[in-house]
Amino acid sequence: YVGVGQPGDRAGMDRAAVERARAFPERELRAMEGVEVAPANESNGAAQRVIRQRRLTGYYVDSSIVSVDESGGNTRVTVSVILNTYPGRDMRAILQGAATVPGSTGASAKQTALEGALRGALRRLPQAMTASRR
Repeated sequence: YVGVGQPGDRAGMDRAAVERARAFPERELRAMEGVEVAPANESNGAAQRVIRQRRLTGYYVDSSIVSVDESGGNTRVTVSVILNTYPGRDMRAILQGAATVPGSTGASAKQTALEGALRGALRRLPQAMTASRR
């Protein structure tokens, strides 16, 4: 049972890109076998009830856009994804991701690089979840 937080943005991306950055991990999580995504803005009490009643393990995924670099005609985005317990939000793992779109800059290149960076970080999420249960 996984909650997904609103991404932090230390890089100054536009608001629409940050909103899409929240939707991307949610889509990736929904595609993972055995994962149910919690409703946005769910209260801790509601999360505890669902987890307890259905005997699930709770996780919360926070992300942050660490940097955006448009230089040399390329766009590179670096992200950090933090796996926490849910609803307690005790940190269990930090996953890093970065992606470069060669030969392109601008909003579309930033979005493509952001999704690639998130995909790279989320690739290791199932292993981090398994390791945190031990």
